[in-house]
Amino acid sequence: SGYYYHSGYALNLYRTWSPGEFFWGDIKAGFGLGLFYSKRGFRDSVTSATESADDFGLGPALRMDWMFAGPVYLGVESIFGLGLANVTMVYRDVVLMSIGVSW
Repeated sequence: SGYYYHSGYALNLYRTWSPGEFFWGDIKAGFGLGLFYSKRGFRDSVTSATESADDFGLGPALRMDWMFAGPVYLGVESIFGLGLANVTMVYRDVVLMSIGVSW
């Protein structure tokens, strides 16, 4: 049987601020620079060779966290990869959703 794998890594630097509240929780926003790298591969069967590819992106990054339960937040982060991929209409954008605790 075949298998597929994907590993992704991101590093973002943000300037953050608090634009206000949404319902009962504070909003924390951020704008900055993001960098991501991912590797993925596919193999049709145990005896076939693994086909793999890498993705890399660097560009503006946005972040929005909703602090809905004290330090607990629901967040969305986006990295808009710039470079040759945009000229060829192959976009390298990454969107991450998270639930976490901030202190």
